[in-house]
Amino acid sequence: MSQSIITKYLSPTDHRGSRIKATTTGMRNNVSFTHDWNYALGTTENHMAAAKGLVAKLEWLWLQGEWIGAGFTDGNMVFVQNNGDNFFGADVEVAA
Repeated sequence: MSQSIITKYLSPTDHRGSRIKATTTGMRNNVSFTHDWNYALGTTENHMAAAKGLVAKLEWLWLQGEWIGAGFTDGNMVFVQNNGDNFFGADVEVAA
C-alpha cells in the first residue's frame, strides 16, 4: 500500500516562527506533524524534515520502498511512498 504526505509552509505569527506542517493523505488521515523552521536548512530540506517527522510519529518506518518528493501547489511539497506498485500498467498511452 502506498502512502503520501503533503507538507505546507506556515508563515510566522506574533508568537510563533515559520513552520512546516506535514499531513498524511493515505492511511491514518488527520494526523499531522509540525516542524519548526530550521534556518540552517534550505526550503526543500525543511519540508523533508517535516515529512520524516510525520513518518516517525506514525511509525511508518516499516513501510517498504523509497519516498519520492516533488514540488506541489503554492510552494508546498508532496511525498509519495513508492512500493513498486504500478497502478497504470504497461498499456497506458502517453498523450502527445
